[in-house]
Amino acid sequence: MHAEYLYFGISGKIGKVTILATLHDLTANEEGADYGPEIDSVATWAFATQMSFQFKVADYSAYTLATDTTKSSLLLNTRF
Repeated sequence: MHAEYLYFGISGKIGKVTILATLHDLTANEEGADYGPEIDSVATWAFATQMSFQFKVADYSAYTLATDTTKSSLLLNTRF
């Protein structure tokens, strides 16, 4: 299967929070299937030298394949 994959991302900071948002779109070239877009967002807040909180959201809108799906997660990251 050959596919056309397009994406666009933007990032920035609001105070101490880093924000990243990405739009993905995947379309099959041979069969004409349009899989639909996905929007991903990540917000990261570093509150100590080696620790940060992260909030992630992914929202997929299925057009011709699969099911609409939204997932989110809250993470505590540490570095050693």
